[in-house]
Amino acid sequence: MKRIVSAILCGLFAATTLPAFTPEWNDSVILEKDSRQGAYWLKSGDRKKFYGGIMGKRHVDAGKVKVWIGNGRIHVDLRNAFLKETGFIDIGFRIPLDKVDRTRPACFSMEIGGTAGLSGHIGLNGVYKDGKHYWNNKPFLVAGDGALQYYKKLIPETVRRVDLIARMRKPGIYTFGKAEYAPEKEIPVDPDRNLIVNGGAERGWYSSGVRNMINCTAGMEYSPFWGSNTYRYPLIAETDTAEKLSGNASFKFTVRHDKEKIDSDSHYIMHFNQVPVVMGKPGVLTLWMKADKPGRKVLIRLHHAPGMGFYGLNATVGTEWKKYQLRIPKMGGPAEKGYGWQSGKFSNFLYQLLTPRIEFRTPGTYWIDNASFFIADKGEYKEESLAVSGTLNKDSTYYFPGEAITTTLTITSVNPAKRSVKLHWNLYDFFGKKVKTSPETVIPLKNGKAETAVVLTPPANLRGAMHWELVTDGVKHGYYLGIIDKSGTANPRLGVNLSQHNTELGIRYLKDFRYSSVRIWEFNGMIPGESLIEPYHKNGFYVLFCLSRAVPEHTKRHLFPKDPEPWKRKLRRLATRYKGMVDAWEIINEPNARAGMAKNPDPERYEHITPESNARIIRTVVETMRPIDPSAKFAGPTTCHTDLAWTSSVLAQGAWKYLDIITEHPYLTLPELPDYAQTLASMRKDAESYGKRFPVFATERGTMVPANPVDNKFDSRFRKAAANLLRTMILCYAGGGEKFFDFSFNTGNYAITYNMVFSGNPDNNYLPKPGYTMYAAKALADRIENAPMVKQVRLGLVFRCYIFDHGHKRTAVLWKWSGAPEKITFRRRFDIYDFMGTRNQADSVVLSEYPCYVESELSTDELAGEIANAELRGDSDPVRATLNIKNSREFAFDIRNLTGKTLPAGTVRIFSAGVTKQQSAPVPPVTPEGKTEVSFETVRPIGLTPVPLKAEINGKPFTFQLKGITATYRKTAPSIDGDLHDWNGIPAITLTAKDNSFRYCKWSPEDEKAKAELRFAWNTDGFYMAVTVYKNGFHPVDENGTGGTWRGDGLQIGMDTLKNAQPGANGYQDDDFEYAAAMYKGRPIVDRALGSLALHDSLSKKLGVVDDVRSAIRVGPGSVTYELAFLPFAVSPFRLKAGESMRISVIANLNDGKKRIGYLQLTPGLGSAKKEPAQFIDIFLAQ
Repeated sequence: MKRIVSAILCGLFAATTLPAFTPEWNDSVILEKDSRQGAYWLKSGDRKKFYGGIMGKRHVDAGKVKVWIGNGRIHVDLRNAFLKETGFIDIGFRIPLDKVDRTRPACFSMEIGGTAGLSGHIGLNGVYKDGKHYWNNKPFLVAGDGALQYYKKLIPETVRRVDLIARMRKPGIYTFGKAEYAPEKEIPVDPDRNLIVNGGAERGWYSSGVRNMINCTAGMEYSPFWGSNTYRYPLIAETDTAEKLSGNASFKFTVRHDKEKIDSDSHYIMHFNQVPVVMGKPGVLTLWMKADKPGRKVLIRLHHAPGMGFYGLNATVGTEWKKYQLRIPKMGGPAEKGYGWQSGKFSNFLYQLLTPRIEFRTPGTYWIDNASFFIADKGEYKEESLAVSGTLNKDSTYYFPGEAITTTLTITSVNPAKRSVKLHWNLYDFFGKKVKTSPETVIPLKNGKAETAVVLTPPANLRGAMHWELVTDGVKHGYYLGIIDKSGTANPRLGVNLSQHNTELGIRYLKDFRYSSVRIWEFNGMIPGESLIEPYHKNGFYVLFCLSRAVPEHTKRHLFPKDPEPWKRKLRRLATRYKGMVDAWEIINEPNARAGMAKNPDPERYEHITPESNARIIRTVVETMRPIDPSAKFAGPTTCHTDLAWTSSVLAQGAWKYLDIITEHPYLTLPELPDYAQTLASMRKDAESYGKRFPVFATERGTMVPANPVDNKFDSRFRKAAANLLRTMILCYAGGGEKFFDFSFNTGNYAITYNMVFSGNPDNNYLPKPGYTMYAAKALADRIENAPMVKQVRLGLVFRCYIFDHGHKRTAVLWKWSGAPEKITFRRRFDIYDFMGTRNQADSVVLSEYPCYVESELSTDELAGEIANAELRGDSDPVRATLNIKNSREFAFDIRNLTGKTLPAGTVRIFSAGVTKQQSAPVPPVTPEGKTEVSFETVRPIGLTPVPLKAEINGKPFTFQLKGITATYRKTAPSIDGDLHDWNGIPAITLTAKDNSFRYCKWSPEDEKAKAELRFAWNTDGFYMAVTVYKNGFHPVDENGTGGTWRGDGLQIGMDTLKNAQPGANGYQDDDFEYAAAMYKGRPIVDRALGSLALHDSLSKKLGVVDDVRSAIRVGPGSVTYELAFLPFAVSPFRLKAGESMRISVIANLNDGKKRIGYLQLTPGLGSAKKEPAQFIDIFLAQ
């Protein structure tokens, strides 16, 4: 359901990097040209050292590649070198493998600069010991000179040679600086160090957690939908000073249950702190256990995240202390005994962390002692010489200003003769900055023991999450806590998804943090969702209840029932029972993500989810429930991601008549690219074309957090995720979204999972600890309240600034979402609040990915002026230009101002002789972050053969290639019958396996012969396409519904009708289309997976199988021909008129009868999951 994206940069380096990975790029380096291979080699002056080179090209004229060294950089000029748009050339720097630690992921960085907007891939290219090719990479985008690009990978021992490479994929000038390596920063791999902080209960419950049902259920009885257990009794957890293996105590657990055997998904769980793991190195989890009776059962786990794998060992516990070990000889491989890894690959450890945990599988009493985890093949628990334990005076761990913050520490030395210890403390803010420290004091011991009270007086302005570290003779005891202002009213914008929790507890926490709205799931893990409706309604919360699926079985969530009557009976019961308590009924969770996800096991009873069936289900729900509960609103279609096309299509199918609220889930890698606020505004505008106002709610978006951070310290990876989430919230409100629901409030956390809280334990009466996003959301709510966004201030492409107007004051929210933090200096002092709500009066602030707030009583325009005129260096590269093919005889430069200042008037100069009729044209002034267009006519028609174009825009050099596809005008439309006799005279574009393929596996010699021929035509009645694919066999797939035909032989067609996709941006926009053409159950169909919104042309385009694209498929010996006719409606807002152009891509999916093996592609950008329409090719309509 969710794509978990690992955006962790390798900025966390070890202290020492390789000094000789690359030299200083100066006269001491020789650039040696190899004309035979068309390469350049980088060597030391005496030619004894090899540093790398420029090599490994495709569709690049080596004779036109220019390389030089200067100003500490390698410069590579590719402006005239590309023969095809699919071409590339690599620069590689040899990695000294003898100095690389290959037991854990290596972090590489390369300085890459040049023309803004250039792109490519950074990665590793090498050779295995057996001679096979070693290759992996990820994309990069050039944003300015010298920006560091990072790449992280563990290099296997079986690789004998490897280079860090940058694959250059676009014409332009690239520059390269230093390349460095460092192991990813981790806890040092000390094989003698026990990474479980408190494995012997000597420190109470410090750094451990217990899943206690008291704080999951509020005493109610409930059953998980995946099992038959009833958890009516809490897990009783305590420390036992009488029964222990060693030291002063052990962990004791008493499990009560109605059955002697607890099902496989036990929820009686204790866990220790997360432990770091190192790929390829061993790991061993050891603990000692005993039980009250023989034959007690437990499962010992090293757990990662739900659905992402674990190591496990089933164990039988007897009445004597016994050692149990879960040993992994090589992390990422199989366990020595037991089972796991679920995926068989270490790459699924997103955060390099695992959670040691024990699940109790039978009722009884258990004792656990001397737990340890070592990054080694063996290790023994050792008692610490000094044990420090203690708890905060407030179990919730969050305080209001003025409340006393204290702890009572218990200090125990194993040496009873020790007379004293030294104690001091440090206080760190959310960003890890030390904001206060105490003097060192001497604490006397009596018989090696002492209790001492410690008081924390934080700075008066400090707000949000913080870390209080107490140091006793070097032993660190840390608390995670926070301070929030008291607020009398809930903020209508803040919402939360509810998972397992105690309702009394949840109500208190959410009110304190100003959450006003809750989303309750019908199927919600262990809790029957409807049991939460009444308590939250009675306490004044806005209740949105998600009818998450129409079929009860989880395995059939991708289907709708053909006979809805059984479901309607349930709907009537819910509406009757909770009439007046539910503010909005949300209909089906993420139907677009479920469409085509699996087979239909019983087509007589079920149908696949499509926009049409989605709209039908919405109508069924509303017509069933509204007569019973007339005051309630109805929400949907609840798409995974902000899916404009699915939402528009569902509304167009008639759902607009029944829905009152539009809901969606903005899971975005970067909320600024593409801009979520703009996307949301487009959705609202499209929906309101039906003449009614639809509030838009983002009803699900969360971040992953660990259950129990080590020593309660901050983790920069999860801190960055919180910043990403908050920026998504702000953009939601800026785009007109009315509510945003975080995912989720779950007090039963025991691993790394989507959550808003950290887990509690007996030391704080099991209360959860508010997570980073709760504190950040509270600060946001306090600053912008429910004020409308009234103005965006343009500071530059990588900055955001929105002003919210309260009436009596204004609040500006500012951040920089890409690149290094940057200071902005104002002409006056303001009240400035940081990400956590800490207030300072200042005339400057550092802008980073963590939004901050500037408050003032100035008017909107006055505040906007102060911010716009502030001192800010801004983007070092002020201009970005892209080429826009207008028609076969005209192109334009789309010029974008990347800064927050007006770009002065300038000039475009063309230096390529004989290409354009005029050699220069004026550029008008361009507003901040604005765009303009400058057009040129060509001497000759633009065609498929690339024509290099060298230009200078406002003094900055650019290089492009004029290239496009011509759609031939045909007065008479071709017959759509699969016979291409009426396509004679229209040239074909040929795609081959060698030059135009993408592969999911190794291809056979027969597969290597695959090719495709594409032809395009048009007239005012339609846009036509003919594709012949030559391959062995024809294998369509129809088991996954019409939305899943891409798994078999067939076509996919992508269109960027307005050619507005930005380089580097992922995802479609509201003018785009994607189609699939395939054979489905013996007949040709065209499925529209994406369509443009009606706001462009007032035409609603339904998704699913459409009849506005006619198709024919003819299968012949060794080939299959697809013939398509798109009516004008099916490509609008693209106009079928001579001289018009759009961008297009086509892929031919290839299936070998068993699986999808890959595809042939006209361009990149369509076959990838993220979609990059900026990579599509221009196609223009010739007369």
